[in-house]
Amino acid sequence: KAGLTKRSVLLQCCKVGEKQTFADITATLDDIVNAGATSLVLPRILTQLTDEGEWPLPEMYLLESPHGGLEELKALVAAVQARGLTAIAQVQVELPEDHCSVLRYPCNGHVPDDATARHTTEYCNWLSWLRTDIGFDGLQLCDTQEHDAHFLLQCLETAAPEMTVVEASGVTIVGGYEHAWAPADEPDRELMTNTVLHEVLSTRDWERLAAAKQMSHAVTYVDSDVPDALGLVADPLPLEYATLGYVYTLTHVGMPSVWWSHLCPTSTSPAAEELPHVIRTLLKIRQEYGISADSVVAVQHASDDAYVATVGTSVLVMIGTNAVTIGEWSPDELLGWEIGASGEDYTVWVKTRERALTLVKTALNLVQKGAPASKAREGR
Repeated sequence: KAGLTKRSVLLQCCKVGEKQTFADITATLDDIVNAGATSLVLPRILTQLTDEGEWPLPEMYLLESPHGGLEELKALVAAVQARGLTAIAQVQVELPEDHCSVLRYPCNGHVPDDATARHTTEYCNWLSWLRTDIGFDGLQLCDTQEHDAHFLLQCLETAAPEMTVVEASGVTIVGGYEHAWAPADEPDRELMTNTVLHEVLSTRDWERLAAAKQMSHAVTYVDSDVPDALGLVADPLPLEYATLGYVYTLTHVGMPSVWWSHLCPTSTSPAAEELPHVIRTLLKIRQEYGISADSVVAVQHASDDAYVATVGTSVLVMIGTNAVTIGEWSPDELLGWEIGASGEDYTVWVKTRERALTLVKTALNLVQKGAPASKAREGR
């Protein structure tokens, strides 16, 4: 297993409330591998302190959920790893309001005591159990903005996951590979969260899309059940917008994630049936043309009509394009560009050295024979 790298793609198995079973996910693993995902984030494991401020022992070791039981989960993790993928556990702790506990010290003058030390040990042991007994490679800690940083660090040092993903204030940060943090000199620049992406796609505010700060160390979502900085969870993105959302996230910086229900839909609507094809095509482009978490994105154009950006040197993305914009910003096919993916309101161009050389040779041959160089286009 490669762990998390700058080329990783996460597949998020279930949103809160979705009913897929561990067996459903296991049955689609080959399709997931073929699509290009490298890591699976398995359904969220939720635990909460009792009214007495204690962990619900031994219940928290049973892991019974709507998705299946403990043995089914172990079988799924083993099947994921057998295919060379990494298995990541989502872990969330719900805290009673105004509760000064192991996760919130120091708060309201609360000082760590013997009970706090015991709670810390019990929780660290539980995370270690997820790693060693269930077999998870990594941990995704959900909704951590209220948690004490020293406590979280102690938990991660004890559990020693191969990779860590931490959610806080609507941004999901990857801690499993070396990365460059976003510039600290732009405190007023809006972060590109999935909530912002939803608003951009619904209002077609392409200038806002261009202005938002992209982070190489963040997981990027089309949909998320993670609360933002205001504690709000965005409504699910309509499928007609989800396509454009994936055109953006799968071609831009950060570590993109794909929802299992989008890649393996149960709905038979035309939009739901088309979306998996779009995702697979975009993932193939991301892989073949070397798009990574820290690829260089250069915005070429942003207006009421469209957003146009180059990603690296071999991918050009148009979102919201109309006929005028396509004519103005479409790259020259004689330089090796061709359409890699297209649909309503988007076009993704790709450039290959081999195609460029072929077109140049064709043009030279036509010129030598006395034909205009523009005839090379007709030989495609």
